[in-house]
Amino acid sequence: LQAETIWQDDFEAAIGWILSNEFEIGIPQGLGGNYGNPDPAAAYSGSNVLGTDLSGIGSYLGDYEPNLTEHECAAISPAIDCSEFMNVEFSFMKWLNVEQPAYDHAYVNISNDDGISWVDIWTNDATISDNSWYEQIFDISDLADMRSDLRIRFSIGPTDGSWQYSGWNIDDIIVSGDPVVYGAIEGHVVDISTNASIPFAQISSPFCYTLSDESGYFLLTDIPSGERYITINAIGYHTFYSEPITVTENNTTYILCEMSENPNTPPAPDNLQAEVLDNSQVHLWWEEPPTDEILLAYNIYRNGFL
Repeated sequence: LQAETIWQDDFEAAIGWILSNEFEIGIPQGLGGNYGNPDPAAAYSGSNVLGTDLSGIGSYLGDYEPNLTEHECAAISPAIDCSEFMNVEFSFMKWLNVEQPAYDHAYVNISNDDGISWVDIWTNDATISDNSWYEQIFDISDLADMRSDLRIRFSIGPTDGSWQYSGWNIDDIIVSGDPVVYGAIEGHVVDISTNASIPFAQISSPFCYTLSDESGYFLLTDIPSGERYITINAIGYHTFYSEPITVTENNTTYILCEMSENPNTPPAPDNLQAEVLDNSQVHLWWEEPPTDEILLAYNIYRNGFL
């Protein structure tokens, strides 16, 4: 598959970045560099970049400020919809100057829940003194594949009280990935010892959920192509964990799921009965079965959820 551009920004038009402290979008002027190197005198392409103190603001013109708290100087992207893409990558052109992390910190973070939580994908492990543009590429597939609320954050902070550098300059951000294509997984759930079919087993994948039918068969549709896994739970059996299942576009992959009995499974409840109340509530009751073990409770599942 040919990777496609999902989202990009060259900073020539405002598209909704959230900027705090001294982050700006504008024309770089070669300012700063009291330590390290100054900002570039021109964007990598076009006129504008995303950067820290491009115009000479604050107490240290062109450089980030001292005594910043964690991520205090930050730029957060608009939400990026990667829900129909796999193998997502993130690239940009950088020109960065920052003191070593014993004193100052620069970060690149990713959020896949619309900015509620963040994961570090890069931070400086030494002093960085760029004097030209460099391309950075990150594989963010673990965080971004098939997610609809991706955000990117660049930040500076914490910083100490001395030796300010010119900070971030960023241009030509591109988020790319492979369009998702779908296949299906069908299977038959059986007892490994007797080959008897196991009905109403719970089949789960990261993408969907179903139950085996009365003959032990199931079908999972809309599974993204690639190496996939399923788990199966059934009363009286050990959990089944599949080997990698190769799913291909517009094809159905068959798998035989052989489950082994769990001798430690508690006995089923006696005289199980149910009544539906108000078209939504289910009242269950049963009698305690005879057993030599101490029976504490049963787990109750509804549509596969405890």
